[in-house]
Amino acid sequence: MIRPLAKLKFLGSPFFSIIFLVIFFVLIYRYWFFLNNLSFYLKSLLFSLRFLVLIIILLLIINPWFSYTHSTKTNQNISIIFDFSESMFAHFKNMDYSYDSVIKKIKSKFDKHKVNSFYFSLSEHMQMVENNIDTLTYTYFTKMPNFLSSQNPDQVILVTDGVATSGLDFGSIKFTQKIPINILGVGNTTQIQDISIDKILYPPKINKNEIIDIEVYIISNVNSDINSRLNIKNNTGKVVYDEPVYFNSGSQRKKLTISLLSNDLDGFNTASLSTLTREQFIDNNRYTFSLNINPFIESIIMVSGSLSPNTSIIKSSILNIDHVDLDHYYRIENNEWNIEVDFSSNNPSKMLVLDDFPSNNLDIPLFNKIYEYSIDNNIPIVYLEGPKSSLLSAKISWVNKIIITYINCIRSFLVFVH
Repeated sequence: MIRPLAKLKFLGSPFFSIIFLVIFFVLIYRYWFFLNNLSFYLKSLLFSLRFLVLIIILLLIINPWFSYTHSTKTNQNISIIFDFSESMFAHFKNMDYSYDSVIKKIKSKFDKHKVNSFYFSLSEHMQMVENNIDTLTYTYFTKMPNFLSSQNPDQVILVTDGVATSGLDFGSIKFTQKIPINILGVGNTTQIQDISIDKILYPPKINKNEIIDIEVYIISNVNSDINSRLNIKNNTGKVVYDEPVYFNSGSQRKKLTISLLSNDLDGFNTASLSTLTREQFIDNNRYTFSLNINPFIESIIMVSGSLSPNTSIIKSSILNIDHVDLDHYYRIENNEWNIEVDFSSNNPSKMLVLDDFPSNNLDIPLFNKIYEYSIDNNIPIVYLEGPKSSLLSAKISWVNKIIITYINCIRSFLVFVH
């Protein structure tokens, strides 16, 4: 980088400058003869001081501005940002190129011209490129302004096909710094029609006869508004989902949330998008995923005479047990419950948990019902003492001669359920 040579600017009217110069020399001349009666040493000293004072006054009056600069030559710092998306690797493959060869050519050119070059990947974290080049499933331009502010290079070279599969597209990003960005475009000048299923997400734990939400992420790159269809088949070939999908012109990333019955998705499943007209890459229109449904579900009934901090601990501990479904009944006020308390022998539970229940005489009818249900189905009962526990509640339990695992400490219960 070369900086301009030094310049000298003299501000003020040349006419006034000439007048003051004439006056200055007249005064200096007269002052020299005025000091004739003094010794030469003293005369020279006083004359020098007077001359210096007049020079300073003269400079203040004519107001000069001196600007001193110097010429320097420095090597530029250039950041080269590479788009490592799957589409870029496909472009290079079609042109019989590789990213390694491209990086080596750029590096050799910059080393020849003594340029400080730094290589980064176009991703969410803008990491520096090491020896290993990893393929990214997306193109992310959004973090470029922050990257330029932190690195502050003299110039930027961006190697990309321009397709933003995540975040903002390049044209809609506002750059605060005026740093030259040179774009090295890769791929066809005409936009290629392509849609693809990027990934499918689903809950980690799935039970039978459960409605689950699966999330389908679709990437599209089309030159006009267009429709396709998303089709999902299970391992028996049954179509469990088939609906149209609308894509806007340009590049976008779409997320579809689909609610399906878990039983229909047990095993391997295939999701596919119908092929567009003149679509070149059709292999990415299909995506296979596998769901494993829990083979059995154990039911546990929990009855809370009152809600307390212990209740949430007990409930969360039970739900952390694999293959467990919890029916929770709790008192709202007096003898009103959140839902109607119903015990059916058609699907007996594996355990009854009594949380701060019973607590008074009003609980005796329901307690007798729970007792009979436990005896008829041979279901163990776990009793946990709560804030309303008293001698009365203990008496109710004893009169009914029910075998109760009495636990005074919540921690002991946590060990038990695990």
